[in-house]
Amino acid sequence: MDRKEAIDLALNLFRKDLDKNDVVKTLIESNIPESTAYRYAKKALDQYEWEDDKDSEPKKNLELNALNTIYKSMKWADANQETELAVKYANLYITNKKRLKK
Repeated sequence: MDRKEAIDLALNLFRKDLDKNDVVKTLIESNIPESTAYRYAKKALDQYEWEDDKDSEPKKNLELNALNTIYKSMKWADANQETELAVKYANLYITNKKRLKK
């Protein structure tokens, strides 16, 4: 098994929610030296985490756009003397802003 195949195997195992020790054991069972197996597992884990971060990015942008829309609605209601509606939007904005900070 060459380097690329080993890293691809490790990446697929991480995608199946196996932990690093299980991935390293599987690579060692595939006749890869232990130190090399740890290096390949590290490289695959870094790539897996990068893919995971990349996948969550569009969701974050969508949430920020929704928060921005709530803010604009609050400002519109305030400008048009719709106090009850402005308070409702303000509460919604505050709640979602706190949730997004986590």
